[in-house]
Amino acid sequence: MNTFKVSDMSCAHCVARISGELEQLSTKVNVDLDTHSVTVDGNEQVVQKAKELVTGLGYTVEG
Repeated sequence: MNTFKVSDMSCAHCVARISGELEQLSTKVNVDLDTHSVTVDGNEQVVQKAKELVTGLGYTVEG
């Protein structure tokens, strides 16, 4: 499991947008508003793709 921060995720709508976008990865993903984090179960390529998808939605990825 790999985790990265999305500090500008601010509401349940943000969680829904990010979760919906990451569904296409076909792997286990957890989006946590309380910690502003996204956890992805996958190798580095899957994590990189997740970061690109989140960035593509207009959010800032840290880590």
